Amino acid sequence: VQNGGRNYLVPLDADMEHYTDIEDECISLNWIFSGMIECSGCLALVVCEAVRGNPFEKKFENSGSRPIPPGLAPMTATSGSMVAFSAQPGTAISFEYSNEECSVFTTALMEHLPTQDINLVQLMQRVATSVEVATDNQQVPWCNYKRVQ
Repeated sequence: VQNGGRNYLVPLDADMEHYTDIEDECISLNWIFSGMIECSGCLALVVCEAVRGNPFEKKFENSGSRPIPPGLAPMTATSGSMVAFSAQPGTAISFEYSNEECSVFTTALMEHLPTQDINLVQLMQRVATSVEVATDNQQVPWCNYKRVQ
C-alpha cells in the first residue's frame, strides 16, 4: 500500500483500522530500498509483483479515515538501482489475466529470466511487453532505473 507518497509492505497478520496504523503495522519499502542502495558496488533491485489495492479500504472508510490511493507510489532509482512494479504507480493489478498459480507478471518474468545475452533493462522491457500483450494493455508494468546493466 502507499501512504503519503511512501510504499509499505503489508504483513499477513497486519490489523489496521485507520491509515495512521500503516507506519506501525507495515514495513517501509522505501526504508528497505534506501538500505540496499547504501551497499556500494551492489545492484539494488526491487521488484513488486503484488501491486494491489488497499486491503483495508472498507475498514478505513468505516473509521472515517481518508482514502488511500490504489497501487504503489513511484520510487526514484539512484545510480546502480532498479525499481520495477507489475503495474503503473497509482494503479492496482487485475487478477482477470492471472492463472491459478501466479500472475501474468510473474508468468512473463519466469518466461524471460532464462534468456541469455540480455541485460536487466532488456529483460524488464520484454516482461513489460509480454504483460501488455497478455492483458490487452490493461496492465502496464513500470520500471525506473539508473545506470543498470
